[in-house]
Amino acid sequence: MFNTVKQTVQPEDQKVSAEDLIPLSHLELDLPAPTTGWLIELDRRGISVITDDIGRQAISRDDARRLITEKHENERRQHESGRTNRTGGD
Repeated sequence: MFNTVKQTVQPEDQKVSAEDLIPLSHLELDLPAPTTGWLIELDRRGISVITDDIGRQAISRDDARRLITEKHENERRQHESGRTNRTGGD
């Protein structure tokens, strides 16, 4: 009935410092949430969701950087494609 996605929690011996995590709520300030939801999309991409030190769902800064870079590259390609596809007529 409900879509369930396993949330990956970092093992105790591999703790990640809070400074190395970006909460999903903060990521949404720069990236719109996927239509399927963050947990499903991140699981599909093999990105671990970690609970930060105050209980928020978060991902690593490296993964967040990769997602934001992909967004910027997609926007650049769309912009360039729009310039290329324009006709030269007045």
